[in-house]
Amino acid sequence: MCKSDPSPGPSKYTQKDLQTANDSKNQTPEALQNGIVMERRCTDVFMCLVYVIFFCGMFATAAYGYAKGDPRKLIMPFDSDGNNCGSGNGTLADYKFLFWPDLVDSAYTTSQNFTISSDMLGNTVCVRTCPDGNYSQSDCYANSEYPTCPRSAINHKRYLSRFCLPESDYLKEALLKEITDGDLGKYFGDLGTTWWVFIVLGVISSVLGFMYLFLLRWAAKPLIYISFVVIFILLVGGGFYCFFSYTRYELGDHTRDVMMGMGVLLWILAALFLIVLCCCWSRIQLGAAIVEASSDFVASTPSVFFVPLVFFVIIAGWVVFWIISAIWVYSVGEATKSSTNPILADMQWSNTTRYVWIYHLFGLFWISAFIIGCAQFLIAGATCLWYFSHGAASDDKNRKGLWLTVQWLLRYHVGSIAFGALIIAIMQMIKVVFEYLRRKYEKMVGNNAVLKCLICCLACCVRCLDQCVKHITKNAYIQIALTSNNFCQSAWLTFWLIVRNCARFSMVAGIGSIMMFVGKLFICSLSGWIGYLIIMNSAILKDQVYSPVFPVVIVVVIAYLLSSVFLSVFSFSSTAILHCFILDSELASKGGKVNFHTPKSLQTFIDRNDQLNARNAAKEKPVPSAHVNQDGAIVIDMQGGNKKANAMQ
Repeated sequence: MCKSDPSPGPSKYTQKDLQTANDSKNQTPEALQNGIVMERRCTDVFMCLVYVIFFCGMFATAAYGYAKGDPRKLIMPFDSDGNNCGSGNGTLADYKFLFWPDLVDSAYTTSQNFTISSDMLGNTVCVRTCPDGNYSQSDCYANSEYPTCPRSAINHKRYLSRFCLPESDYLKEALLKEITDGDLGKYFGDLGTTWWVFIVLGVISSVLGFMYLFLLRWAAKPLIYISFVVIFILLVGGGFYCFFSYTRYELGDHTRDVMMGMGVLLWILAALFLIVLCCCWSRIQLGAAIVEASSDFVASTPSVFFVPLVFFVIIAGWVVFWIISAIWVYSVGEATKSSTNPILADMQWSNTTRYVWIYHLFGLFWISAFIIGCAQFLIAGATCLWYFSHGAASDDKNRKGLWLTVQWLLRYHVGSIAFGALIIAIMQMIKVVFEYLRRKYEKMVGNNAVLKCLICCLACCVRCLDQCVKHITKNAYIQIALTSNNFCQSAWLTFWLIVRNCARFSMVAGIGSIMMFVGKLFICSLSGWIGYLIIMNSAILKDQVYSPVFPVVIVVVIAYLLSSVFLSVFSFSSTAILHCFILDSELASKGGKVNFHTPKSLQTFIDRNDQLNARNAAKEKPVPSAHVNQDGAIVIDMQGGNKKANAMQ
């Protein structure tokens, strides 16, 4: 019988918790004796109906925005008197463009180092057409600041179909810097110039993702162990650097003490890291074996890559739809002049619009979590089918693989995925409300250190709760794929499974995080470097791009998203394989059997562990010793007790 890493290891759970976890009703169901449940049943039907109704309601909120909103109101600028340029059906509707007359005064145009004052930025007038220079009088909608339409010595052109900006480069740049927060306008212009670079780098990032997964298949364990060595060296080396660089600072300098403290802290972390490696080496080996098994799964089931790619497109389309609809819903109401930005409007909402907006925001969280949950369920189902397709006692469960899991999802488990997504969405709304209240109260309390500390502690608790909810929900989807139970039953089994095997889960999660980090770092850094080389060595882009920084940042973001898509398969399949391994081990231990379904990559770890257990058992085998007591009887001493025999006289 397999005894691989049977002990749960030290944990924060009490003995009562562990006894509850080992209760028969909280353990792995006997129905899974032959592996994943193939006879499925519908789960959480009521929640499925609720989700369908809510989903239809999202189209109703979008229709409300399309019927009553007007996004043009959001970018219709206001003049000095608060007149909304181009709004309404009257005379003002013909004056759509905002003009800054004071910018073209000859006193300012002679210097290229002048700064725009708040008065110049606020003195505006609506005009029918942009002035063409030569001191010609503009056709304007007169206001209190300009009762007579002003003249312009500089030709102006339309910008974003709403603003009249001077053709003078330094005037235009100075104005854009004020109204678009620094160089933001130039950066967005660079995005339009380098659009084709993003497409090329998207393809390159995808290729790098495949290369990294291929590398994991053949060198997963070496990468893990090399990562451990690198982390230890960085901690120790960083400690030496910080500790011995304090001499650069004078006595009494606060930075000197900080550097010394950081050096000592990094050394302590290095020592703790080494202790964890030594004490948890068997579980680290298990985690490495599971990572290797995940690589085998990905290699043997290449169709699983379609899951993140397809759902990436689905969620991207959903987010685009949501953003467009949100803009229309946001524009329902009365536009008023903003007190902070002269080119944007503030919207005054009715209670109905406010409730519609909350519904629309909650829909973003719920439907997004549902789409992600569906992808996770499909990966979990395909992984479990692959795991239990091994061994002599298994049937050909992996023959249909991913497509069978798709049928299970659409026919039986939409309600359960919607239930888990609902819990995640509620948690996201709690975070949004908390963040809103935090910003509001931080302005009210000012520099009150006690209240700021309390708010910080509450924020930490909210984040921890959010992570716990996501973790339990993600693992509950795996249990749904395994057992065909509803969401609550699966979440209950998941919780106690984690309690019984907290060390295993933490190690697998930690090793998976390291592999994810290394993969993302590899893909993002290489993609960003290639993007920088393309921009700086292209004869077309080199002179047209204001700065390569912003396009390279966008390239890195795209690479990060694509690497997350690829590596999500690897990460989630590792967790699913751990579920299957623990299930297989628990059921085997109940029946006094061996793990029937263990893949080859995991079997190597189990065989090595069994050999180690056998050697330890041989060392601990009691050695009998005999002596004659005072009564003349032979006493054989063993660790299990004493055995008496009559001595020959």
